[in-house]
Amino acid sequence: MGTAYLFTEEIVRTGALAQAFQEEAVACRTTELLQSGLGFTRAARIRRSAMNSTACGAS
Repeated sequence: MGTAYLFTEEIVRTGALAQAFQEEAVACRTTELLQSGLGFTRAARIRRSAMNSTACGAS
């Protein structure tokens, strides 16, 4: 599955994702890239928030 699955009715109906989380994903207009790990870097696309910017030093 990919990110598009987050926006389907099925994911909420089957209980794989809470409706509140889906609503946040639908409302999200800005994301940022969170990188972690040393040497072998992993990255995740996350919803921009004040907490992310403070904790991760993002702009």
